[in-house]
Amino acid sequence: MGIRLQHFILSIHGVLARTGASTRALMCVNVWAPDVDGATEMATRLGRDQGFRSDGRWMVYDSLEAEQPAGELPSTYGLRFVEYEGDVPLASKKPPS
Repeated sequence: MGIRLQHFILSIHGVLARTGASTRALMCVNVWAPDVDGATEMATRLGRDQGFRSDGRWMVYDSLEAEQPAGELPSTYGLRFVEYEGDVPLASKKPPS
């Protein structure tokens, strides 16, 4: 019997630091996790690995519409960053592979 996973979409405001430069950014990611705590924990670790630090503004949506099916274990997909100045997006960027 496997873990029952739920699908979440997370949008997180913060700062993205890459190659010495820092910009404000919105991190967006889809997460399959057992609960909202698991989803936010996974997103925090993923963001940290990409040089992203949250400023504390999180939007978490329990979603029934997933682009990828759940696997056996918790997972993430669709990570992207939207950099912005003030309230104006600069560009939508996927992390380097």
